[in-house]
Amino acid sequence: PDFLQTEAAIWEQTFKRYKQPYIAVLVGGKTRVRNMRVQDAVELAQRINEFASPLRASVFITASGRTPPEAIKALESELRVPAYVHDNKSRANPYY
Repeated sequence: PDFLQTEAAIWEQTFKRYKQPYIAVLVGGKTRVRNMRVQDAVELAQRINEFASPLRASVFITASGRTPPEAIKALESELRVPAYVHDNKSRANPYY
């Protein structure tokens, strides 16, 4: 419990700028039958924009450890709504 309270205080500063409503998006990655291409990430970002924008929603995105870094970058660059993208590799984890 103390650990969670400490982490909550740290992440509160990051997340307080995002306004409700919130939308959560989980992004997959490479599997045996499909790969997450850059074009897939661009299309996903466009769909997120179309859905979230009229709602004035903030979007929290978590990428899989299997999501290619270039797909994450493409997703981030195409987003036009307030969004936090956790790439599951280079940043601390806010999802304890």
